[in-house]
Amino acid sequence: EVSNDGPNDLPAGATVTDQLPTGYTYVSDNGSGAYVSGTGVWTLPAIANGASTSLEITVTVDASGDYENVAEVTSSANNDPDSTPNNDDGDQSEDDEDSNTPTVTPTSDLSLAKSVNNSTPNVGDTIIFTLEVSNDGPNDLPAGATVTDQLPTGYTYVSDNGSGAYVSGTGVWTLPAIANGASTSLEITVTVDASGDYENVAEVTSSANNDPDS
Repeated sequence: EVSNDGPNDLPAGATVTDQLPTGYTYVSDNGSGAYVSGTGVWTLPAIANGASTSLEITVTVDASGDYENVAEVTSSANNDPDSTPNNDDGDQSEDDEDSNTPTVTPTSDLSLAKSVNNSTPNVGDTIIFTLEVSNDGPNDLPAGATVTDQLPTGYTYVSDNGSGAYVSGTGVWTLPAIANGASTSLEITVTVDASGDYENVAEVTSSANNDPDS
């Protein structure tokens, strides 16, 4: 929003530059052609003394990049008594500039698949449950997210290949870092008991990143 505190009317043709940083992708604006996304230049209409005009720029937030968005008046036919167009960097030392830096939450779309090597075992058999967690991004997942697979009463824990990352007493599997597009897996070996609950449920129970659909 650009306001004209006068004392003169501002003729059409002054410009504001809002060059979108690398963390955003331009979608649209309501400037009816007055804003050029490639250059970031918004050509202002005439603004009467005491009036203002505004522009809305719609963007999508990218997985990485610079999120500080700086805008400044970069040219004006009229003198500005307390600001110099196109001389600064958005630190708000003059009132013809401003900046905004949204706090962007990293996002990782995690999915979990669970399988067993023998779906019709006999009592006393040893079977292996395999858990696979995939990261469909767009961000890498840092280490420390957790999956909980608390073995039900129908099985007795034997071993796992998680090198200490799985704790059978709590059922918590602490995940390593998973890059965007990658996956990681865990095998849990159990024996089948004579009675008990045989439904084995696993779920992602914590993640530092936002999950867009879970």
